Amino acid sequence: MKINFEIELLRTFIAFADTGSFKRASELVFRSQPAVSMQMKRFEDVVGKQLFMKKGRELILTEAGLNMVSYARQLLSMHDDIVDKIQGQKIDGKVCIGIPDDYAMLFLPNILKRFSATHPDVVLDIKSGGSNILSSRLNKGELDIAILAVRTPEEDDIILKKDPIVWATAKDDIIHTKRPLSLALFMDDSPIDKNTLSTLQKYKSNDDEPLEYKVVLESKSWAVLTIAALSGFAVATMAKSVVVPGLQILSEEDGFPNLGHTYIVMRATPDTQSIATSCLAQRIMDDFRSDIPATAGADLFSLMNDD
Repeated sequence: MKINFEIELLRTFIAFADTGSFKRASELVFRSQPAVSMQMKRFEDVVGKQLFMKKGRELILTEAGLNMVSYARQLLSMHDDIVDKIQGQKIDGKVCIGIPDDYAMLFLPNILKRFSATHPDVVLDIKSGGSNILSSRLNKGELDIAILAVRTPEEDDIILKKDPIVWATAKDDIIHTKRPLSLALFMDDSPIDKNTLSTLQKYKSNDDEPLEYKVVLESKSWAVLTIAALSGFAVATMAKSVVVPGLQILSEEDGFPNLGHTYIVMRATPDTQSIATSCLAQRIMDDFRSDIPATAGADLFSLMNDD
């Protein structure tokens, strides 16, 4: 029976060889540490030999693992060289990508600019919506790639960013001091909505009092929630990376509990991996290796303060 080496497994294996730990390897390949561990177990099953062993508290490569490193590097080098040559050729087609609108504002400008410069003949069909809806559309084959906000990544998710969830309100406003708290929430059962409500249900202040609140606005749109917060209409909860200028983040010192975090992940269906799709997926990962701006939409919302 012939052995088929998956490129992703080879890349993760080399990441471990270069870093010496599953934790640091997971950061290089944008996956969780448990996902890397499961990948390497699968890689050992494919190779048919033990590649890792414990030495004290450390995990090291066996003799078979050390021998595999050079072969893996050769295979990856050949693969990447072929990809480079293919990318030098004309690549066309259509890629359908789904992304929530809050993250679209933050991530799409650089992705679109850089991808269109290198792949001008590829048509991008961009769909916006809640993460649950986009995940469902991906499973139905209606999307090639989806960037999603999730509470817990799946095994094959590529983790792009761990993003804290924060309370946001207008600077120099006092709406957050009034009780019951006027709250603006995402709809569509989003991870931010779930974290906010579950935290509020369990939270007690130093005086052993709950944080009284009333939901005054629900929306599927990040822009609507942002405007509600900027106008002093309500306090909104959102991912920290999409907080715009003009908003302040409320902390535990202000009497607001920690809301935890969400993960931004990239998910794709294996049966839709065209060359154009693979190139876009690589562009997205490359962008996340670069510095991501701390806030989104600064240019758009700065127009509101120009008067």
